Amino acid sequence: METDSSPLNDYQRRFQQFALQSAVRRLLPDSRVSKCLRQISQYPNKKTPLYFSWVKVKQSVQHKKTFFTGLDVCGSLWVCPVCAAKISERRKAELEQMLVTHRARGGELVMITRTVPHEFANDLKTFLTSFLKAEHFLKEGKSYRNLLQRIKVKGTVRVLEVTHGENGWHVHTHELWFVEKSYPRLYGDLSGLAYDEEERRYYVPAKGLFSMWVDSVHRAGFSGSPSPNAFGLHNGDYAAGYLAKWGVQPTTEWTASAEMTKSHIKTNARMITKNKGRTPFDLLRDFFHGDKNAGDLFKEFARVFKGRHQLQYSRGLKAQFAIEEKTDLEIAQEFEDHAHELGFLDYEDWLLILKHDARAYLLELAKSGWGAVSDYLLTIRKLKYV
Repeated sequence: METDSSPLNDYQRRFQQFALQSAVRRLLPDSRVSKCLRQISQYPNKKTPLYFSWVKVKQSVQHKKTFFTGLDVCGSLWVCPVCAAKISERRKAELEQMLVTHRARGGELVMITRTVPHEFANDLKTFLTSFLKAEHFLKEGKSYRNLLQRIKVKGTVRVLEVTHGENGWHVHTHELWFVEKSYPRLYGDLSGLAYDEEERRYYVPAKGLFSMWVDSVHRAGFSGSPSPNAFGLHNGDYAAGYLAKWGVQPTTEWTASAEMTKSHIKTNARMITKNKGRTPFDLLRDFFHGDKNAGDLFKEFARVFKGRHQLQYSRGLKAQFAIEEKTDLEIAQEFEDHAHELGFLDYEDWLLILKHDARAYLLELAKSGWGAVSDYLLTIRKLKYV
């Protein structure tokens, strides 16, 4: 199935997000996503009958973006396309603030990618459990802790990522290290890897991160060893440039903050190469277009990753940069401070909007003024009686 790689405008992007959210509702009917931006919120007074509740439409003064208020939101980064887009954008802004401040203080940034062999590729739960066990062994090791102390790591941010490809599931992590300052031997000390030009192979002359990772992977039950080519060690300025967001090919390399916060919602654009695999939202798109197997895989992913954190900050790191601690749900519930109210929908009109899958269309109409929305509501009210 081919993916259109042309950029989406705001309406197309929002239409796609709502359409995919509806697809999740079909796959996970009992989840919070099934009510997200659909069910009218009764907070704080749950005694108020829904029939007397309202959905408000507002517009940002600065960005001119229209949005709903008065609806429940799920705050699910893993399985809700709407909340994931909002949360990842806010997390990206937080992380960018941290990166800029750290660099201004003279610090260095290092991005590390860890992968494992495809031994448990047909069972995501086993794969994830074994992978996280390997990470636990790595980080509890004395050599690892000594390394962090020696190079003066002030904190880390780790993102967990999963794809599905021809070989099945694949779990890996990107981790950003905030190092106090750079020095000439930093990357050599970190990796412990060297390359023999004559034999054209990597070898491990010292106890570096790669060697520690191999040992930890074996302890976690993997019989194979990670490839040196799959162990990424990068300067934190830029991540790999193959990533894209919502089906749009990047025109420049992604910054480290985008790699860390948007990996889950990126699209591999039919995958640039098939070996890259499909992200969870790629699977959801394919289900939306009729691929039942992709839907089953998405449900497996949702079940296994439920309750897990995508981004994991080391203790005290955010405090170093005066970043307020907020949950994903708190971010999803936030709205523009400077916005004016365009109009409101009563319960009956809101049910009609849902019936016609017109949430994105109504928000686009509202940009032209509430008169356009009123005309549309009159039209669909008449259809109700046809």
